[in-house]
Amino acid sequence: LVPGTSVPAPESVKLALLIKSKDGKDAARREEPAGLQKSKGDLFCDRAIMLAPGDYEVAAALVDGAGAILASAHRATTIPTFPTEFAASPIIISINDFPAENAKPGDAFVFSQRKFVVRGDNVVGPTDGLSYFVRVYNPSFDPTTKKSGLKQTVKIKAKGGGPAQELAPPPDSQVSAPPDTKDGKAAVDIGYGVIEANAGQYFRGDQVMTVTITDTLANPSKALTIPTPFKVTAAPAAPAAAPAPKKKS
Repeated sequence: LVPGTSVPAPESVKLALLIKSKDGKDAARREEPAGLQKSKGDLFCDRAIMLAPGDYEVAAALVDGAGAILASAHRATTIPTFPTEFAASPIIISINDFPAENAKPGDAFVFSQRKFVVRGDNVVGPTDGLSYFVRVYNPSFDPTTKKSGLKQTVKIKAKGGGPAQELAPPPDSQVSAPPDTKDGKAAVDIGYGVIEANAGQYFRGDQVMTVTITDTLANPSKALTIPTPFKVTAAPAAPAAAPAPKKKS
């Protein structure tokens, strides 16, 4: 994710991506046009890559036509095996989401027919929106309607203390069952838009979002509580005014 003003020729930007497995072997390597997309005043690109469960090192960079690095990142990540019980992925904090009706299966960061944009490390800027998405594994489905009965509650609390704010409850997630499951396993995606823009007006500094997902169709019902830290950065300080010129006597 880079500011749009910093990329005078978006069509010339390339994505360089390298993923290595725990034993140091290349699991994926790409160098290709980035295909930057717009998110308000920023530009971003993302990719979905199929990998086997395991531990990986991921390095990525956006490079302009002159070879200068516009943005880069490196981190370790783990892909777990598919859960066999009711479970959920980590909560991913998003700064913008918009309709993605023409998305293809497997497109990156598309959940519930919406495209989600993230800054990484669960960082939110003062003018950003705030939403989240999560993948839920093996919920119960109504045998007649083939829909799940997932309910969510969301609370946000400053990391340093103070009362938690309980947000208006998201709509019930009556997600249809996937067309096919593997060995009786299933996964569905749910998300929720908390704030459309200007998150810095409502939250500042380090926060913890706690999402509770309840499978109301299970007997007895089952619940997952997932606390997720995120940070709302401060607006840049205004430049100091220049001193007034002194009058000549």
